[in-house]
Amino acid sequence: MFRRMLITTTVLLGVWALGLGIFKSIYHVDYTEETLRVSDLFSNGEQVQAIVTFSSARYHPVSKPLKKREELLYESGESWLVTWTTLDDFKTFDHPKIQRIGQYKFTGENGWRDNLTGINPRTIKAIGSEDQILLMGDKLQSLNLEDGDRVTIPGNDKTSSLSHDCRHLLSWEEGLKIYTIPEFQELEVLPDTEELTEFRESIASIQGAPLFVTDQLSHLVFRPHVSDTDLKEQSIANVYDIREDKSSIFKMQGRWRSDIKNCQLVDDELVWLVAFSYQDKLYLYDAQGILLQQIPILASKYESSEERWHNQKIYFLDGKQREFRLIRFEWFQQREEERPYTISGYRYNYDDQTSIEFEVVIPKDKLVIE
Repeated sequence: MFRRMLITTTVLLGVWALGLGIFKSIYHVDYTEETLRVSDLFSNGEQVQAIVTFSSARYHPVSKPLKKREELLYESGESWLVTWTTLDDFKTFDHPKIQRIGQYKFTGENGWRDNLTGINPRTIKAIGSEDQILLMGDKLQSLNLEDGDRVTIPGNDKTSSLSHDCRHLLSWEEGLKIYTIPEFQELEVLPDTEELTEFRESIASIQGAPLFVTDQLSHLVFRPHVSDTDLKEQSIANVYDIREDKSSIFKMQGRWRSDIKNCQLVDDELVWLVAFSYQDKLYLYDAQGILLQQIPILASKYESSEERWHNQKIYFLDGKQREFRLIRFEWFQQREEERPYTISGYRYNYDDQTSIEFEVVIPKDKLVIE
């Protein structure tokens, strides 16, 4: 009896071990994932630009008790600058101009800086030039896509900030230097003061949050991220007045879950572009928190409740042209290849309250992968 039980147990363990081995061999098969994504968007009164990156990544599944993760073995790809120029005030566009930026390859898990060759797509910024881009990494460089020439600008991605509308580059080394984009001419040099240092430290504490520079170089505005978990948290912004060397904090008082999207100087007064999580509209408020105007926003025709639907939005508030611009890129993950990659836009003039909608399509068939 005991011998029969021992034999049965041995057979069952063998079958279990065989099944486990087959499961692991299937589960741990390396796989490749290819994606085409937009890593940066830009718009001014004449153009729409996108940095488009194709990537091919190889993953190795790794399983641990109660945990599943994927180890990136390597990733390679290349990037392009695609520029659409308007022919008649954003009603129609010329054929897109495509400029190849270059290839990259990344291996291992120790970080992009140590294991990457080529041009890191995460550092590429569109700046309103058809032939020039900005690289923000260990070095700050403007890259001419026609001849490959690079011009190094003092600083790096840790000591510099790019304004939200990509019109100004701020270098925080030895005070503050403000450069124009895309010319990279030095506009203003501010010495280190107690107020400026306080504002700079607030920026350094949170990476990736929007920084706004008013057109008249009167104010710098930094908006920390708003927590989605704290319903009582109001949208705040750190403000530095360049003319008076004074830092302050702006709060949207009494506004539940408000989110500051942009800020500009209009008629010598700061105007705030604000959204609310429970509404599909945008609003303009003055410095005292008084509502100036409501901006109607039409819903996307591609919007979907599917988890695979994603969208990327960039908000611009242009004090000189007195208009608001919304640029939106939308895509479905792992959907049919024939689906177009579209970038839609919306312009609203807050003086005469007129609006223009437009849409451009990323020409996937013209992005030649070498």
